[in-house]
Amino acid sequence: MSHRVSLGIDSRVESVRFLRAAIRGLCDEAEVPASLISRVELCVAEAVCNAIEHAYARQTDRKIWVNWVRHDDTLAIRISDCGQSMATDLFAMARDIRLEVDPDDPCSLRGRGRGLALIHAFMTAVDYTSADGLNHLDMRLAIPQSPQSLPSCGEDADSPSSGTP
Repeated sequence: MSHRVSLGIDSRVESVRFLRAAIRGLCDEAEVPASLISRVELCVAEAVCNAIEHAYARQTDRKIWVNWVRHDDTLAIRISDCGQSMATDLFAMARDIRLEVDPDDPCSLRGRGRGLALIHAFMTAVDYTSADGLNHLDMRLAIPQSPQSLPSCGEDADSPSSGTP
């Protein structure tokens, strides 16, 4: 079974915090493992901030759409805008950006220019398309299946009730 939600926000940086809260809530309700929720939240925020800054050049009267779909084993998120499209070579180069920080090189701590690299690193698959004035960044994250329920006390021969330490 799939769960789908579509959101539209204004192209304002201030809107991103509300979107992050919405994404966190959606992931929690759809039982995305807690260990992955921050990753999803960060990737969505980075993608939307990139659309605000680069596609719309910080114009605040534009729209950005977020389509969120939780499948049994995958989370699929599409960020869409009608702004300036991204150069395909930039998208490809982002896969090769090193995210390691060298403690002896302060330049490796730069705070900008890593958004796409983070998205590539944290998501299972990332794709970018632009056609007819509409840009789409598609992100997919494999979701591990829920672990089998653990036996309750007394069901396992090695449980504390059996006397075995």
